[in-house]
Amino acid sequence: MEVGKMSLNRVTIIGHLGQDPELRYLANGQAVGRFSVATDEPYTDREGRRQERTEWHQIVVFGKVGRNMWEVSRQGPPGLCRGQASDPRV
Repeated sequence: MEVGKMSLNRVTIIGHLGQDPELRYLANGQAVGRFSVATDEPYTDREGRRQERTEWHQIVVFGKVGRNMWEVSRQGPPGLCRGQASDPRV
């Protein structure tokens, strides 16, 4: 690969689970785990007041990772997700 054309698609999200993960199975038997993670970002509004913005990230994991996520994760505690970003509309 040409140096000028290299790219990297890696994401790390540290936040709180919005609800217990959901587990489903595809027709071929592969596990699919879904859950949402909230991240908070502080900012100062135009009046100089400190505010906090919450953004929700929808996470989907497949196979053994999806099954394990469903077994060990519950709503509330902080968690860390690493993976690749993709647009489900594509």
